[in-house]
Amino acid sequence: MANGSVYQLIRDGKPVLRKSGKPIWCVEYKAPDGKRVTKSTFVSKREAESFLAEITVEKKRGVHVAERDSITVEKAAENWLKDAEAAGLERSTQEQYERHVRIYINPKLGTTKLSKLTLADVSNFRDDVTAGWEGEGGKRIGSPAMAGKVFTSLRSIISLAQEKGFVATNVCAAARRKKKSKRHAPTNGAAMRIPTIPEIEALEKAAAEHYPGKMHAMLSTAILTGLRLSELRGLRWANVDLDAGKLQVVERANEWGEIGSPKSETSWRTMDMGKPLVATMRAWKLAQPLAERGKNLVFPNGAGNVESASNLHHRFVHPVQVQAKLIGEDEDTRFSWHDFRHLYASIHIANGRTVVEVQHLLGHSTPSTTLNTYAHLFQATGEKRNAGDDIAAALFGASQNKPERKVDSRKTPRKNAVTRIKHS
Repeated sequence: MANGSVYQLIRDGKPVLRKSGKPIWCVEYKAPDGKRVTKSTFVSKREAESFLAEITVEKKRGVHVAERDSITVEKAAENWLKDAEAAGLERSTQEQYERHVRIYINPKLGTTKLSKLTLADVSNFRDDVTAGWEGEGGKRIGSPAMAGKVFTSLRSIISLAQEKGFVATNVCAAARRKKKSKRHAPTNGAAMRIPTIPEIEALEKAAAEHYPGKMHAMLSTAILTGLRLSELRGLRWANVDLDAGKLQVVERANEWGEIGSPKSETSWRTMDMGKPLVATMRAWKLAQPLAERGKNLVFPNGAGNVESASNLHHRFVHPVQVQAKLIGEDEDTRFSWHDFRHLYASIHIANGRTVVEVQHLLGHSTPSTTLNTYAHLFQATGEKRNAGDDIAAALFGASQNKPERKVDSRKTPRKNAVTRIKHS
C-alpha cells in the first residue's frame, strides 16, 4: 500500500450494502504521521479512487489533514471571530461577522467537520441564504445581497483554518462567483434617491426657521461637503479652519458613539467649505452652548457627547422634511443623511469631475467603488456632451475655425517642431 488502497466492504463473504441497496466502498491510506486512516463513506469505486488520488496529491504537497485532526465549521468560526477581535477590527465589523456566524453559518453548517465540507455543501448553503427563509416571529432571513456577504465570511473562516492546518483546501475558493440578477442590480440608479434643488431649498429654509443653530449647520455641512453621518458626528472644531475655509476628516463616530479613525485610508481628506458654509458654521460656533463644548465636538448632543444616529433621524431628519412639506407626519422619511451625500456627488459629476476626483471628495476606498455607485450619473453626463466636438477641440483647439495655413514646401521644418493635424 504505497499510496493507499480502494476496496469494497465485505463481511462474512458478502458485500455490506447501504439502505439504498448500494455497496460501500472504502479507502485506506497512511497519514503523514504514519497512522493508518480508513474512510468508508463512498458510494462508488470511482468516488473512492478519486478521493485517494486527491489525498495522494495533498500528501505530496504536505497539506493533507486527516479527518481526526480537523475541526467543525463552528469551531473554525469561533477561532475566526477571536482573530478578528485580536486584529483590532472595528466593533461594528466584529458585530457584523458575529451575526453572519450566529444567524447563517452555524445553523446550517456548524456541526460539519471542515474535512467533510464539500463544494456542494457550500454552494447549497449560498443558494439557501440567497433564497432566504422564515425565522422566528415570521421575520425573513437571507437575501441575495446577504448571501454574498455571508459567503465571503465563510470563505475567510475556512481560509484561516487552512492556515492553521485544520483543513487542506478551501472549498469556497472553487465555488463559482454568482452573477447579480438584473432584477436586483438596476443600472440606471433607480434605487438612489437624490434631492432636487427645490427640495434642498425647502429643507434649508425649514431648518433655518425651525431648527436654527446646530441642526441647520449640520444639514448645510452634509449638503455642501458630502460627509458621511459618522464623520459629521465625530467632527471636532479642532479640525475646522473657518479662516481658511477648510475642514479635515480625521475621525468618525461609530453606532455606539465611540470616536475612532475614518472608514479607510482614503477617507482621511481635507474639504473646501465654501463661503456660505463658513458663514453658517461661524454663526453656530458663536452660538454653541458652553455645556456642549466639553469634547470640542461640532455637532454634539446636549451633554456635549456624540449624538446618536437614531436621535438625529427621529428628532431632525424626519421632522424637518415634514416642516418642508416634502412628506406628511405619518409618512416615511423621503431622504436620509446619505442621500445628501448622493446629491453632493451628483453635482460634482454633472460639473465634469472625473471618477478619481469624485472618489477623493467622497473618501471612497477605490475608484471602482465610486464608479459602481454612480455609473449611471457619469453615463448621463457623458451623453449630454458631443464626443465629436470633444475630440475636435482636443486636437485642433480654437484654431479649428481658422483658415488653413499654407506651408511652403521649400522650407525645411525646424527640428522638434510639432505639426498640427490638418482639420478637413
